[in-house]
Amino acid sequence: MVQAIQVTYSMQDGEMHKRELNGLLEAMEEYQLNTGLIITDHEEKEIDIPGKTITIVPAWKWLLENKYK
Repeated sequence: MVQAIQVTYSMQDGEMHKRELNGLLEAMEEYQLNTGLIITDHEEKEIDIPGKTITIVPAWKWLLENKYK
């Protein structure tokens, strides 16, 4: 399975937010993916872009959810 994952400490800075989203969207386009994941230190939300969904999740939560996969 191919997944597009970006890792960053924070998505709060405007320029960093834009850079991280653009990098992930580029990878999603390259691999024709409709979903992407950004792992952060503490932020959590979902961003819907027409035809694409980006999930932002804290690292601790992502690690716990993926422990047994």
